[in-house]
Amino acid sequence: MIDFDNVNRHKSGYNVFYRYTQWVHNTIFYKSFYVIGKEKLPKDEGYLVVCNHQDGLCDALGILYAVGLKHSPVFIARGDIFKKDGLAKVLRFLRIMPAFRVRDAGYEGLGLNDAIFEQSARILNEGDVVALFPEAGHQHGRFLARFRKGFARIAFRAAEKNQFSKPLKIVPMAHHYSNYFSAQSQMMMTIGDPFDISDLYELYKTDPNRAITELNDRAHERIKSLMLDISDSEHYDEYELLCTMWRMPFKKRNGMNPFYFPNELVADKAIVSSLDRFKEQCPETFQVLMDKTHQYGSQLKSLKLRDWIFTRKFMGGFLGLWLYILLLIPFALYSLICNLVPLIVTNILTGKIKDRMLHASVRIGLSIFLLPIWYLILFAVCWICVKKFWIALVFLLTLYPSFVLYVRSKIFFKKLYNRTRRFFLKLSKNRLLDQAEQTRKEIMAMIDTVLK
Repeated sequence: MIDFDNVNRHKSGYNVFYRYTQWVHNTIFYKSFYVIGKEKLPKDEGYLVVCNHQDGLCDALGILYAVGLKHSPVFIARGDIFKKDGLAKVLRFLRIMPAFRVRDAGYEGLGLNDAIFEQSARILNEGDVVALFPEAGHQHGRFLARFRKGFARIAFRAAEKNQFSKPLKIVPMAHHYSNYFSAQSQMMMTIGDPFDISDLYELYKTDPNRAITELNDRAHERIKSLMLDISDSEHYDEYELLCTMWRMPFKKRNGMNPFYFPNELVADKAIVSSLDRFKEQCPETFQVLMDKTHQYGSQLKSLKLRDWIFTRKFMGGFLGLWLYILLLIPFALYSLICNLVPLIVTNILTGKIKDRMLHASVRIGLSIFLLPIWYLILFAVCWICVKKFWIALVFLLTLYPSFVLYVRSKIFFKKLYNRTRRFFLKLSKNRLLDQAEQTRKEIMAMIDTVLK
């Protein structure tokens, strides 16, 4: 295994790379990136970040840019990605260390974790930050899985190394995405109140397993309170659809800015909490609501429409959208042509990855590494062809905005498709469309009663 001594030391190459990737992440890949509660981060001491894990690389980048360059954390990731020496060296440059699981390294390989735990304890005691995901794997869904024991062992190992002489801070964090898969979506990091584990030191000395379990439970509850946790797996899809349907009315009713993304999490958590209470108090009526919501979701799939389409008036702004699209087409074609090769490469790679939750990781990785290489190639070709540097430079400056324009145009065309499809279904007096509209009205009336 490669040497991870001094992995937490800042190097000029890493600092430059951090600034560049931060710009791509916060501006190009995501439409908006919010950090809520950054003032809670400890200023002059080491701490351990624990966070939910709903995506791949994007989760780690969210923590990285929420914490900031000065205290940029050392991450612990699954050990199987360190098998190739070349990739392992790149990961070390990125301040990532491995943690080995039984399914990756077997029981005999778990001994390798001792050295990583020692390094983690050293980093924390030197006043730096370690970050990891206690779920030890990402999942598709807005819920919190059970925690593994690795992070708690690291915390108590750090306490042991300083003879339990000072408290160790744990900082809980949680992600929230408007869309897991698409560029130009919105992302939010919520930072909770730090808590120390010094009250568990004596218990750890006499009963380590019980202390580890207690710490796991504390961290789990704190992270759960920061995120959208849909724990009803049986009705997960129905809960998610109801959040989509009632989110905007909830925000308007409560005087919340409907376009401020963090308010989406507030609304969704309130809706899920109300549904959970409704399930306990009125189980039979709750099941009726779930059945109707499931029926509505099936109707949407059959119609190939999204729920938001029913919040728009039939002809409201429809002709204006088509006029706008005619003006947009030349710019959309320019953005497509400029980014065609990276888009093809991305589609080929994501097509080979069965786990869809990793697709965003591939896309942001290619945005960071492939796009600048491709844009420099286009710049060189343009310079050679027109023989004027300033023209090629102006062209180069349009390329990153062209990527944003392409993604935004793609989203706009999808919305226009939905509006147009609904238009023709309405003209043809489609019975399923009428049924879906009626089902939606019944659901909205029921959920209104529930929230009241």
